[in-house]
Amino acid sequence: MPESFDCPRCGAPMQYNSEKDGYKETIICPYCGESVIVPESMRGHAPRPQAQAANPDETFRSEGIELDGSEHPTVISLEPQAPSRSPVKKGIITCAIVSVIIIVGIVVVIGIAAYKPVMTSVNQTLTVESNPAALIQTQMATVFAQVTDVIGRLTATPMPVPTEAARETPTPRINTTATAEAVTTLAAQNVLVQTQSSWPVVLQEKFTQPELGWNTGTSNDEYALEDITIANNKYTWKLTSKKSMVSFTFPDIKAQTDMYVSADMQMTSTSSYGDDQAGIIFHVVPVGDSYSFYYFGVSTKGSYLLSMFDGTNWNDLIQFTPSDQIKQNQVNHLAVSIQGNQILLMINNNVVNSFEDSQLSSGGAGLGLEITSAGVDATVIFSNFTVRAPKP
Repeated sequence: MPESFDCPRCGAPMQYNSEKDGYKETIICPYCGESVIVPESMRGHAPRPQAQAANPDETFRSEGIELDGSEHPTVISLEPQAPSRSPVKKGIITCAIVSVIIIVGIVVVIGIAAYKPVMTSVNQTLTVESNPAALIQTQMATVFAQVTDVIGRLTATPMPVPTEAARETPTPRINTTATAEAVTTLAAQNVLVQTQSSWPVVLQEKFTQPELGWNTGTSNDEYALEDITIANNKYTWKLTSKKSMVSFTFPDIKAQTDMYVSADMQMTSTSSYGDDQAGIIFHVVPVGDSYSFYYFGVSTKGSYLLSMFDGTNWNDLIQFTPSDQIKQNQVNHLAVSIQGNQILLMINNNVVNSFEDSQLSSGGAGLGLEITSAGVDATVIFSNFTVRAPKP
C-alpha cells in the first residue's frame, strides 16, 4: 500500500508504493525534482536468481571478477549446453587434455631448468629492479615457444599400430612335455646301446690281411675306376666316378637277427653337392642276382640317412638329417643296432635317431658307399669293423 514521507529538500509530502515501485532505492520529488533516497524500511526486496535453469539441459556458468578489490559471482551465460552424446569419447578427450596438461607442465619445468642461461643473459640486460614485468614476459615467451614446439612434434608423430599379421601371429610355445619325453627316450636308448655294445663278438676285423671275402683290387667299369686295398689295419677305397653309383661289400659271416655293428670311417670327396656318403650295411640277404639290406650312411657335409635297398629300388626311411655329432673330413665312429623292429643309429657313441621297421628280419653286415654324380674323386677309409649279437 502507498506510504508517505517528506522530501528532505522542499518538505513536500512524497508517496512511495512498495508493491508498485518494488525495490527502488530512490524516487523523484514531483515538486522540486530532487532524487530522494527511499527509507530502507519502506523498500521491497529484489528477487533471488535461480540456482539452475528450468530445463535440466541448461546450465549457468559463472566466474569471479574483481570489483573494488572484492570478488563477486556474476552470471555470464545462460545458453543451454548440449549434453554429451558419447561418454566414452568424452572420457578419452578428458584423458587427452589431462595428458597434454601434464606434458606441458613437465616440459615447462624442463624448459625452465634448461633455459637458465637464457634467463641469466636476460637478467644481465634487464634487471628485476629496472623492469621486472619485462623480465618475466621475456622468460615465459622463451619457455612457451619451446613447449609449443615439443607439443607440435608429439602430436605430429604417429603412434605405431600393430599390423593385422602381427596381431594374428601366435606366440610360439615350447612343448615342454614332448621335450622331456624326447630327452627321457634318448637317455633310455643310450643305456640300451651300452648294453648291446657288450654283446658277444661275432666278428672283429682289424684289416691285417685280405680275408673273409672283402672286395679288393682294381676295377674299371661303366660306373667308376676303383682301387680297393687292405693294409696297415685300414680298408681303403679310392675311386673316380663315371656316373652316380653305389658300391658295397660284406664278409662271409652267419646271418643274425638282433645285432650290433660298428666301424670307424673317414671320407673325402671332391663333389660340390656334399651328399656323397659312406657307412654300414646290415641285415644283408640275397635277392635273386642282387642283395637287399639296410644302409646307414654319413655324408662329407655333416648329415646322415637311413635307407633300405630291396634289390632293385631304394627307400629312404630317414632322409638326410644334419647332426653336430659328425666330424667333417675326420674319423667318425659309426654304430647301428637292431633288436626286434627297432633300429638305433649312433655317431661317436651317441644315439642320433631311431626307426622301427620289419621288412628285413635278419642277415649279415658289411660296408658301403654312394657317389651321386660323375667325375668325383673320393677316398673312404674304414677300420675296426665289429659285429656283435646276443647269445642264442
